[in-house]
Amino acid sequence: MTPMFVRNVGWWEAAAILCVSAVPVCAWLVQAGGPARFRLQRELEVAILDPDGTPSTMVGELVLASNSVFVALPAVPAIVVLDSSGRSLGAMGRKGAGPGEFTRLHAMYRLADSLVVVDPSLNRFTLFTVGRPGKVIRTVTMGRALTALLQRGAALGAKAPARDSTSKWPLYLSSWDGTIRDTIMQRPYPRGATVRIPGPGRSISFLRTDALQAFDDGPLLRVAPGAAAFLLVDWPVSSSGSGGEYRIALIEPDLDTTLFLRRKYDPKPVSAQHLNAVIDELAQRASRVFGSVEAVRPLVRDAFRPKFYSPVSDAFVGDDASIWIAGPGGSPTVEWRIIDRGGKELGSLSVPTVVRLKAGSLTGVWGVRESEAGEWTLVRFRVLK
Repeated sequence: MTPMFVRNVGWWEAAAILCVSAVPVCAWLVQAGGPARFRLQRELEVAILDPDGTPSTMVGELVLASNSVFVALPAVPAIVVLDSSGRSLGAMGRKGAGPGEFTRLHAMYRLADSLVVVDPSLNRFTLFTVGRPGKVIRTVTMGRALTALLQRGAALGAKAPARDSTSKWPLYLSSWDGTIRDTIMQRPYPRGATVRIPGPGRSISFLRTDALQAFDDGPLLRVAPGAAAFLLVDWPVSSSGSGGEYRIALIEPDLDTTLFLRRKYDPKPVSAQHLNAVIDELAQRASRVFGSVEAVRPLVRDAFRPKFYSPVSDAFVGDDASIWIAGPGGSPTVEWRIIDRGGKELGSLSVPTVVRLKAGSLTGVWGVRESEAGEWTLVRFRVLK
């Protein structure tokens, strides 16, 4: 299928016209006549440990498969595997360039019955079995800047153009071999999550670090469990404090759009306290290149001046096809809204900022929590009304 709307009219406008509603999930939640107000009850919390047994200080993606929990540890790099009770089942991978090894563990998700690990430094995807953790099925070259493999031989691709005022960021639908099938959209190049700091003799860039996530103006892409669809959340950069809009689409590998929503929002101004904290963190990192923190802080402040928080700070698709959307950051708690594949709002809940929900369903959800010491735990919650 070659969708004409991709070439001839605006992607988002045409998606709204061609959107096909799916059967809502968990209908029992909305029989009472309106969205529910949920709350989380903690059932389990265990420390996330590196393969050598030390507490993890950096946690990436979390995948549920075959009654196991796979947690990416980008700093090692490796993947730890736990059962549903939090008991360690061992680790997968290690630093290196051989089969089943990683140089940069950039992303991880489930594709049908396999686990996909994205390693841009090695220019490859590695597919592992989930039933026998650590067994490599195959590797796929990333080719034309592929970002995710999907079912039906499809893939997502995104080229990085020159970062000037006229450049566009294109998102493509490709084949696994990198052949471009169609253009999904083109939009201004994401800038909010990239900070380029010029310095004496060289410069340094911070791209999509945890500290910058709350200010990211790039589209949010999430592969649904099994990779039979992907979630796309996008918004234009806000230049004023009113009249913002973000858009949510759930798209299948043939570009059929099973969900399209527009949501209005009022941009939330960035607090001075939060901005100063991020500037201090970036200055601390940049000082490894430029010298003292005091010398580099003014450079960071000049390079990083966001006005508003992003309207959506995180998202994922649940195992039951529920769609979880997190609101803006910058507060002690984050408001999550949950919708079904038909766009019906199922409910909402408030989650402490230190907890990042990653995967699950409307009966139970998994996340990670960061302590004041910067160590991480894996948390399982029951979802209650």
